[in-house]
Amino acid sequence: ATEVMTLAADGNVGIGATAPGGQLHIKGDDDSDQVIIENTNANSNTAPDLVLYRSSASPADADNIGKLEFRGINDNSDDFNYANIYVSADDVSDASEDSTMFFNVYGAGAVKSMVLQSGNVGIGTSSPAMPLHVVGAKVTSATTTFSQLRIEDTSDFDGSPIAGINFAGRN
Repeated sequence: ATEVMTLAADGNVGIGATAPGGQLHIKGDDDSDQVIIENTNANSNTAPDLVLYRSSASPADADNIGKLEFRGINDNSDDFNYANIYVSADDVSDASEDSTMFFNVYGAGAVKSMVLQSGNVGIGTSSPAMPLHVVGAKVTSATTTFSQLRIEDTSDFDGSPIAGINFAGRN
């Protein structure tokens, strides 16, 4: 019989892994789903939940609350984190809790981030000060300088611009 589940001496559990490298290590070599979380409750307000719960005896500002890593092997057989999503607590004070969610991907080996903080979105900045805060180096060719924001419409219309930015304000 083939062993399908391992309970290691250190308490780690392996499903398909004979030497679990974490508290729960699931390993498979087929193309089926590795983990399925299903909820069959008919209530429309009930959905499958995956909860990353940090339970610390001494919660503090800047604590990492939870993290999802997207890891693979590169062409040198090294493990590489290609992307991650994580949440950091900015303020853990009761009734004034704040957090920041980071979405990180890698381009040319360097991290490229999008940040959600206090209702603001930051691209290229870890502390967005406006509802949309974009930071990046301008790209210059031999004849043109491009800015960090581009809005483009490629549809065939009557030649009138249909993409753009409208500025509105109050006096």
